[in-house]
Amino acid sequence: MAAYSAVLRGASTIYVVDRVPERLATAEKIGCVAIDFTKSDPVEQIIERNGGMVDRAIDAVGYQAVDQSGSTEKANIVLQQCVRVVRACGGICVPGLYLPADPGAADEQSKEGNILIPFGKMFEKVGFALLQTLLLICLNRFTEDHFADVVAGSLDRNRSMQRESI
Repeated sequence: MAAYSAVLRGASTIYVVDRVPERLATAEKIGCVAIDFTKSDPVEQIIERNGGMVDRAIDAVGYQAVDQSGSTEKANIVLQQCVRVVRACGGICVPGLYLPADPGAADEQSKEGNILIPFGKMFEKVGFALLQTLLLICLNRFTEDHFADVVAGSLDRNRSMQRESI
């Protein structure tokens, strides 16, 4: 969904990182570059193919991300990779779900809801957005009719949204 949204918004090159062959094939069908993270470090693959870092990254996975083997949960790996692959003054969006606590997590930090990321490096990526909160706020403002308008590309924000201070 995130990749297809990027296609619809006109992103020039879209990299989809996954390990499931069917999802990677689907990504290629819609014009994306498929990156299999089990083959090698996906950040290095993207930087090599792109000729440098990218402008934006999306963590659409959340706390159930896995390591390169695909068998061990590693909640912080996608966020760390986003920070590594995005150029300074780029943007990172996080619609992926993270829990306040995850008793079944693989490590003690994640069990307590503490996700270790390079916070100082993240600050170089000024466009860091926690989409989950924004999405919930927006969903509370829209009706089903508004969603139809969005899909049709005919939403008049001034007419259909009630402005509130957030």
